[in-house]
Amino acid sequence: MTEAERKPTSQLWTVRPTTGDDHSLVANLITRAPERHLHLDWYTTYDLLDESPSLIALEEDTAVGILACPPDPAGIGWIRYFAVREGTPREALWELLWGQAQDLARSAGIHTIAALVTQAWFIPILQADTFSQTTEVIFLEWAGEDIVVDLPLEATLRKMSSTDLAAVAGVDQLAFRPLWQHSLRALEAAFELSTIATVIEMHDRVVAYQMSTASALGAHLARLAVEPSMQGQGLAKALVAHAIRQFNGRGIFRMSVNTQADNNRSQKLYEKLGFAATGQRFPVFTCAMEAT
Repeated sequence: MTEAERKPTSQLWTVRPTTGDDHSLVANLITRAPERHLHLDWYTTYDLLDESPSLIALEEDTAVGILACPPDPAGIGWIRYFAVREGTPREALWELLWGQAQDLARSAGIHTIAALVTQAWFIPILQADTFSQTTEVIFLEWAGEDIVVDLPLEATLRKMSSTDLAAVAGVDQLAFRPLWQHSLRALEAAFELSTIATVIEMHDRVVAYQMSTASALGAHLARLAVEPSMQGQGLAKALVAHAIRQFNGRGIFRMSVNTQADNNRSQKLYEKLGFAATGQRFPVFTCAMEAT
């Protein structure tokens, strides 16, 4: 028996932070990994290689696993990716990467780590490390009739521009709890990928916005927010109705959206607009970072 064969599997691995030079290593691993967790957002895996915590485990020169949970927004670290090479013990690899990621997360000012889980195999791994389910993300779909909504006289609905994004980020922070907020950087990425993006101005300031995308499957309402002081005036309905009409004009007659299971206000809005739950639900797990 060789020395390598006598070592526990985890001792054959080395862990280091990822860098932009790891693009090919990471791409190869993610493409081939039979089990991989990828967060549903606007960043690609490769956008985060220079972020911390973002770690790669190597066996000699071969990537066997990766884990990233950099802060975005501030204080919140969503698990953006966790992937394991075929034949690699995933629990042992998780423990190695997660153990180091926690220290880096605290150094980065992260107080909460969260995961939007789309693969059932990931749940027991999280539960074994003090993650607990806090809510679910549910999906709804619209395939109804045209919606007509009248805006308040002092409100103007117009196309979003890149110069609006700072104001849009301000609305986003006011409208959502910290866990669900998006940073300016994330909103910039969303804007670049959006098909239809609009804002509503009142008294010369942005008070509401939406961003939607389109694919062969239909349209998706990716983000919708209204400043709390302006809610209840039909602004969200007007943004959604306008987006639906725009997509209909392009021959797209389906729109999906997702929201939190505990966000009753959001669900009621979408139901009034003709959205119905699809039955698809993904659990959200969170873990509080204890100070050392």
